[in-house]
Amino acid sequence: AFKNHEIPKINFNPEQLCAGTSIDFEVSVEGATLYSWDFGDGQSAQSTVNYGKITHQYAKSGYYNVKVSWSNSTNCSKGSIANQRILINEQINIDIYAQLCKNSIVRYADNS
Repeated sequence: AFKNHEIPKINFNPEQLCAGTSIDFEVSVEGATLYSWDFGDGQSAQSTVNYGKITHQYAKSGYYNVKVSWSNSTNCSKGSIANQRILINEQINIDIYAQLCKNSIVRYADNS
């Protein structure tokens, strides 16, 4: 049986979430051995080690509802699902054509 009856929070890193970059998700439930992830973009995965840690990339910007459910080694499902709504931002690439000095003018081009 699970000892933690509260629905855990899904943690993620980095805090700045951009399309095309790797995002580390983590959730920890005492007694859980299998975590089933739904990333809200049509992709899903399972993690069995490292306390529910998993990495995912989003191809497009937008809002996504990340969900995770869990079970233990006897396949006993807790029945609760942790949810976290996240915003994935569009990644912007810039080239700088000047030195970054105090009070200097900097030109940049958006290469996204």
